Amino acid sequence: MYSRAALPKKTARPLSTINSSRCRTRPASRTEKPSKKTRQEVVTALREKTFGAFPTDPPPLDVQVESEFAHRGGATGAHFAFNPEVGWRLRGRLILPRDAPRPALSWRGAPDEKREATDDFIGNMNVPWARVVVEPRGTGETAWGAELQWHVRRASAWTGRTVAGMRVWDTLRALEAVRALPQVDGGQVALAAQGEMAAVALYAALLDGRVSRRFWNLLPRRKTPPVHRTVAARR
Repeated sequence: MYSRAALPKKTARPLSTINSSRCRTRPASRTEKPSKKTRQEVVTALREKTFGAFPTDPPPLDVQVESEFAHRGGATGAHFAFNPEVGWRLRGRLILPRDAPRPALSWRGAPDEKREATDDFIGNMNVPWARVVVEPRGTGETAWGAELQWHVRRASAWTGRTVAGMRVWDTLRALEAVRALPQVDGGQVALAAQGEMAAVALYAALLDGRVSRRFWNLLPRRKTPPVHRTVAARR
């Protein structure tokens, strides 16, 4: 063993002899926004590798207002339909509060979601905008029965597609349809979703690139009523 007195003394190195290339750099902050180039690289990779089965030649949207109705609180509304791809016709519901500004909040409905739950979630948001509820395939009027869920997913895999990927595509086309409505300012469209549709809406917002705001309710579904927390973010 060495005694403390026998240990060699450390001498300070002059700053001029320190190799600056070996100094550690400050890690980038997680709050810093990615550059446009980085975002475009991510979007391109997603379209090529994850969502490569998107239709390459989709039909015209053919947005048609099918009916109009009066809503509570002096609001008005309309039902509309559009073509996401060949062989499909999806529907949406537009609600215009009295004296509402022209930005719109577009909602994605989950497969097993009740209409009352959708209205409650959107109604609790403190944004007096026009509201649009769109039902992607497999939800609402196009919902598949429980006995068909497995068969639909298997048949989709045979063609290189997934149900989630088809719903992302439906959401992208729904955003285009909402922007085509004369009651809506196409430059100010937000996107809202909860549960399993939150991930679908998140991918759609990233691929679309023009969603002005996003509202997610990311809590998992439980048997007991959870305390809802809505996460809002600006682009």
